[in-house]
Amino acid sequence: MDNLEFIVIDDDEGDCRAITRFLSRIFPKSNICSSLGDGAIVDQVEREPHVALVDYGLPGDNGIIRMEQLRISWPSTAFIIMTGQGDQEIARDSIKRGAIDYIQKNKISESSLERMVNSALAYAQIKMRMEDQQRELEIFSDVLIHDFKSPIRSINFLVDELKIGLEENDKASTDNVMRLLKRSASRMGTLMDSLGCHVSATREVTFEPASAFGIAEAAKEAIASVIAESSADIRLEFEDFELLCCAPQLSQLFQNLFSNSIKYSGENTPLVTVTASRDEPGKVTFQITDNGIGIPQEFRERAFEPFKRAPGATSVPGTGLGLATCRKVATRHGGKIWCDAESTDGTTIFLRLSIGEI
Repeated sequence: MDNLEFIVIDDDEGDCRAITRFLSRIFPKSNICSSLGDGAIVDQVEREPHVALVDYGLPGDNGIIRMEQLRISWPSTAFIIMTGQGDQEIARDSIKRGAIDYIQKNKISESSLERMVNSALAYAQIKMRMEDQQRELEIFSDVLIHDFKSPIRSINFLVDELKIGLEENDKASTDNVMRLLKRSASRMGTLMDSLGCHVSATREVTFEPASAFGIAEAAKEAIASVIAESSADIRLEFEDFELLCCAPQLSQLFQNLFSNSIKYSGENTPLVTVTASRDEPGKVTFQITDNGIGIPQEFRERAFEPFKRAPGATSVPGTGLGLATCRKVATRHGGKIWCDAESTDGTTIFLRLSIGEI
């Protein structure tokens, strides 16, 4: 496995060096950090590690307590507790409180470490998928319980109104009720489509080479009628390059961003500009900028949470799942998406992806 992030936390410098040396031989293309357990460990690494090997016998708090503290900042990390004591009670307590595995230091070798790390990564991935599925069930139930209530109430009311209009042979009233029924049905359809896109973003897919320009063009084609109706101008201002990705999912991501820019354009004719910069090897950052009403400063960090809609945006039709789906797709591709905290005109979204292996 390549591009893994490790951290070894052990106050014994000799043990720390030995384990780091083993890992570097087993996973030569990985980034391995080490810490003696002093100071703010989270601040010592740039990214959340895939695996953390933590010594039980750290000074002060033991390794299990330290693991529990670190899990707040590193919820996806696979933790392995190490000890020189060989105590079965420590082993049981480690697993019970969240460690993926446990090993005595005198049994650590390259083969045992490789086997343990691979098992820990596989287990952590399964656990993360189960947690994702649990969140999806919660989102699905929220939609069924809350978001469908309003259109269902409207339909029930309109059916009664339709009955009265038919009994009184009131064509004008009947036509109006039929129009409102169609709008309520359309709203329910939009809810289902948004939910379907959000749920499907975590399904197993095959990553294949695809044109970045072609992906963005496909997103434009998918909403061609909306672009035409709003006279929107979506400019793709970057040279084409290849991405290893699920093209339909990334196209859906761009489609959601373009649609949002058009919906929240205010009085302006929508203008969306997409640029891309390859600022470091193996990475690309897309910048999607529009001239719309913007996202309030205090809401920008929460904008990608499911069902979160900015104050003042409730008058615009939407489900609150568009940006949440974008974040799921970006995460699925080993990337990150965020809203520029400094922009004052319109909205600027950054999408950072790996170009190579996912």
